[in-house]
Amino acid sequence: VRIYNDFYQTGYSKELDSLMNGSIKDKRKCSATVAQLLSLSQKLISDDLERSAKCHELIQKYSETMENSLLEEFNIEYKANNLTKMKDIADILTDFNGGVAVIKNFVNQHDFFLNANSTEEDDGLTERFEKDGIWEKLSDPLNHHVLTDLFTLEIFKETENVIRNETGVIVDVFREPVAVLQVFVQR
Repeated sequence: VRIYNDFYQTGYSKELDSLMNGSIKDKRKCSATVAQLLSLSQKLISDDLERSAKCHELIQKYSETMENSLLEEFNIEYKANNLTKMKDIADILTDFNGGVAVIKNFVNQHDFFLNANSTEEDDGLTERFEKDGIWEKLSDPLNHHVLTDLFTLEIFKETENVIRNETGVIVDVFREPVAVLQVFVQR
C-alpha cells in the first residue's frame, strides 16, 4: 500500500528503483511487488478515487520498464556466458509473467536466426527453386518424392548443431526447457 501511495502521490517509487538496482534477491522482490501492485491498482480503478486510472497506468509503465531492463541484463549475461545470472533473471521473469518475453528474447536474439534473416534475400534461393522446378514438384499433391538439395541439407545440419549446442544452456537456464526448445525449433 505504501508503494502504491508513492505512485499515486508522486508518480514513481524510490523504494522500487532501489530494489531494481540491487541484488538478484532485491530484483526478485521488486518484480513480486510490481506484480502485486498491478493487481491492486487494477482493483482500485474507480471514478470515486481520482487519479487511480493514471496511477495504474504509471505502474504498468514501470512494469514494462522493469521487464525490459531485466531482458537487457539477460542478454548481457548470455553474451558473457553467465548461466547462473541468466537463470536468476529467467526465474524472476517467469514468476512475474510466465516468462514468455524472456523465452522469445532468448530465441530471437540468437545469432543463428539473426544471420538467417539477414541473408534470406541474398542467397538466390527463389531462382534456384524456379530453375530446378522445385515449386512445381512441391505443389503437385501426387508427388511423394522427398525433395532435397544441398542448401536444405546444410540448413538442417546447421539447425541440428545449433539446437544441440544450445540445449545445455536451455536446460540450465529455464524451468521449462521443453517449452523453450519447442519455441526454438518452431522459429
